[in-house]
Amino acid sequence: MARPPAWAHIEIGEKAAGQIAGLGHSIAATVEAANREVAQKFIVDQLRTAVDQATESGGQDLFFPTEPVEGFIIPLSILVALPALPVGAEEQPRMHALTAFAAKASNPEITSLGGQPAIRSMKDATAVVDDQDNLLVPATRQVSYVLWAPGAGNRLVAFVGSMVRLDSEEGPALTEALEFLFDTMMDTVRFSSEEAPGA
Repeated sequence: MARPPAWAHIEIGEKAAGQIAGLGHSIAATVEAANREVAQKFIVDQLRTAVDQATESGGQDLFFPTEPVEGFIIPLSILVALPALPVGAEEQPRMHALTAFAAKASNPEITSLGGQPAIRSMKDATAVVDDQDNLLVPATRQVSYVLWAPGAGNRLVAFVGSMVRLDSEEGPALTEALEFLFDTMMDTVRFSSEEAPGA
């Protein structure tokens, strides 16, 4: 999968803790010295939370931008995961299993990814706030591609793009642009029989 410049990659597993610490240090180095320690702790805590959530979803690899583009941080992350198979999928032809998966997805459509049949789906999640209306989790759009792919064995592979949805006049146009960027990156995904899903 081709990625724009300045995108980080965390391999979820034993290497994740060291990669998180390194990213926290390098990103915080751009902050004023007086605020650097606080910034580094915040970044590391946020990355740990993201990795913990990704692990619960069968995540293998997490990609996200670390530097602004023309002064703007791209609010998009990509997770590569091995989701659980639908019940009975191992005994079914692969397209039947994909169809069963699509039946449970939001706004599914049949497409292809890396030359393999895939299901693309999309769902929106509302913002999460606390009792004082402080924002805990922003509103997001999640676009997923699910497929059987070489290198994953008898497993499904999911590429999941999560993007922020802003509540502003420009919000819908930004979400559309982020969705286009994610789909464009997915067009670059290629597989070989020996390649692992996140390679």
